[in-house]
Amino acid sequence: MSAYQRELRQIDIDRGWIDFYTIADLYNLDPIIGHSIKKLLAAGHRNGGKSKLQDLREARNQLDRAISELEFEASNRESDIEAEVERERDGDQGVAGINKDIDIFNELDSFISKKFISKKKI
Repeated sequence: MSAYQRELRQIDIDRGWIDFYTIADLYNLDPIIGHSIKKLLAAGHRNGGKSKLQDLREARNQLDRAISELEFEASNRESDIEAEVERERDGDQGVAGINKDIDIFNELDSFISKKFISKKKI
């Protein structure tokens, strides 16, 4: 089966038409992309008196929105990956790294207390 073919299930052939949302569901379309395709399928012929040009513009706007969202998600994933790589490079190992840093701090604090503070008390 090609990428464009879908198995039709539970479609009432007797009614003589198929709803766009059934097709969108078969292809598991993102709602924004589906809305754009719906406008393209009936550009200039939909209720509401919109012209073909207006429908095409609205479809393009919806696709631009979908593209912007995908670009935003991709940039966030890239930022997350870059931050993870930087943490690994710097030796940060999450909670284990923090615990190690706390242990080092406690040892240093203990050393300072023994060497300097105890002498002042004498």
